[in-house]
Amino acid sequence: MQNSSDRTPSSEPSDYYQNTFKTTPNDILTHMDNTDFIEEAKLAIGDIGSCVQSSSLSTKLNDYNKPSIAYLNMRSTDNQEYCIELSKHGYRVVGKKFDDNRCPSPTYYESLQALFTQKSQSYVQSFADNLRAKLNAELQHEQLNKETEEKN
Repeated sequence: MQNSSDRTPSSEPSDYYQNTFKTTPNDILTHMDNTDFIEEAKLAIGDIGSCVQSSSLSTKLNDYNKPSIAYLNMRSTDNQEYCIELSKHGYRVVGKKFDDNRCPSPTYYESLQALFTQKSQSYVQSFADNLRAKLNAELQHEQLNKETEEKN
């Protein structure tokens, strides 16, 4: 995969975003041939979990003896179900129902966040709300510390 900083924006911001974060099957990550993608999927679920309604590993599609591909079941906050594949090519939607990999998309993404940013407006809103809440909490914490220091 190409580093996003190596790419130059086109005249259209949406073109830049799509070209920055999606990959193609030709972008094979040969250095990841021995990666346990089921373990990688668990980490990705932890990273995105607060911005979706539900997320889990597929209990029907994953083969723990062959972890070169992982399947995730995710439900966005607007109640849309996705079955997502993770392989050395990246992330892609393979079904619109849990445990269904019969409709694979040709588009791969570098991260689960990039995929959901393109597929789910509710994810974008949830991510923004979570970020805003964390920033507000940090500001309140800093303000409290400043007030405490001024009293001393």
